[in-house]
Amino acid sequence: MKSRIDHYKEILHKLEKLGRIDDLHKLEDEIINEITSLIEQDSDLSRAKLLKLEKMLEEELGFTPKSHLLMVALKKSISGALSIAKVCLF
Repeated sequence: MKSRIDHYKEILHKLEKLGRIDDLHKLEDEIINEITSLIEQDSDLSRAKLLKLEKMLEEELGFTPKSHLLMVALKKSISGALSIAKVCLF
């Protein structure tokens, strides 16, 4: 399975470029499912991937004003799942 976390930024930019911002809900579900899987694995690799995702969420990716609000909502949702994962794994 291709990791969505490892390719988070590229996927977001591709969705925006293609005008497929509606696919954000699918991406959100996939990333949250991946976070859940990482919690279940409870490994050093899991922790590393979660920290990588946390750093990516903090980056400003420079989306168009049209996409910006949706990106903020996506970040908040994923940040919530990430917070729970950190409580479980750290």
